[in-house]
Amino acid sequence: MIYIVVMIVKKNYKFKLSPKGGNLTRLELTLHSCRFVYNQLLEKRNKHYETTKKTLSCFDCNNLIKTIPLKIKVHSQVLQNVSSRVDLAYLGFFRRLKDKSGKAGFPRFKSYDRYDSFCFPQTGFSYTTNKLHLSKIGDVRINFHRPLEGKVKTLTIKKEGNSWFAIFSCEVNVTTRVNNGWKRAVGVDVGCIDFATLSDGNTIKHPHFLKQSQEQLSKIQSKYSKLKLKPREDKQKIKAKKQLVKVHCKIKNQRKDFLHKLSTKLVTEYSHICVENIKPSQMLNDNWRSLNKSILDSGWTAFRTMLHSKAVEAGCEVINVNPAYTSQRCSGCGNIEKKELSERHHKCDVCGLDIGRDLNAAKNILRVGMDSFTRRNSGIEAQLL
Repeated sequence: MIYIVVMIVKKNYKFKLSPKGGNLTRLELTLHSCRFVYNQLLEKRNKHYETTKKTLSCFDCNNLIKTIPLKIKVHSQVLQNVSSRVDLAYLGFFRRLKDKSGKAGFPRFKSYDRYDSFCFPQTGFSYTTNKLHLSKIGDVRINFHRPLEGKVKTLTIKKEGNSWFAIFSCEVNVTTRVNNGWKRAVGVDVGCIDFATLSDGNTIKHPHFLKQSQEQLSKIQSKYSKLKLKPREDKQKIKAKKQLVKVHCKIKNQRKDFLHKLSTKLVTEYSHICVENIKPSQMLNDNWRSLNKSILDSGWTAFRTMLHSKAVEAGCEVINVNPAYTSQRCSGCGNIEKKELSERHHKCDVCGLDIGRDLNAAKNILRVGMDSFTRRNSGIEAQLL
């Protein structure tokens, strides 16, 4: 049975800006002013707690903004969003402290390189076919390379390397076809040698974008390290840093493009996708440095997030599977045999199954994922009855 569902989803649309002259200067000054306000509010909250043992609220921080001197006029809602960011940083710290999962991460001051965006939460911006008007900044040329859909809720201006981007957060009505059965289901095992191995035998090669640019990165990094002790305004140092940022941005964009295309292909071809819920942060201990680089270069978490977000519109179901024992368990008989990471082949002594290690894991992921999907649907049907 097929259901037609209309839902409201949040979508982000990212467009490149081409600021010049005074607009570029005002964008830079606005960003630096927001960073300055962030650090000032953080310092005031810390001092207030040390003296009174009470925490300043987000509303109190909004009132404190008026006392902070700025070199340029900034839209009021942009500054209020800065105080919201400070408040969220504290809330995240207390949540992690309560959960006791890893480092709590107390909110820290933002350096020049660690604050790269500011946000218009409701008003202060408007746009035409090729111009974006920003309050207190002016008209900036924008490249709308695709139509902007839905109702615009917020606008974030972000600096990535030497480029500026406008990110519109919109509420969009999406019509999806939800299928109560399944036509094609697949299990996905991610890895460092092949990026993904599918349970139907297909493999997706790992592009290794970081490895491709490693030689170029090493040369620029070595040059920048030699200039590190020079003043911040040194022209050679600024040039080397810009080159370094440019290469890292290229690698990030290559990886993002690859993950977007792969996730779109999977949600189009399959109705049910079972993917292992792997956490890279838990895999970085006691490994060779080269292996850690491959793990971080893969982008497994971003890939899984893209699958979930695109599955909503495609009418596809994505199931997260616990990766425990998926490589060690035989997909034919269920026998468990421990394997070293270097063992890339699975050969079962009980049933004689002889297949690749990753393919065996993908088949186990598919079985576990579809079992959980069937149990969940059975529970929903029982509640409806």
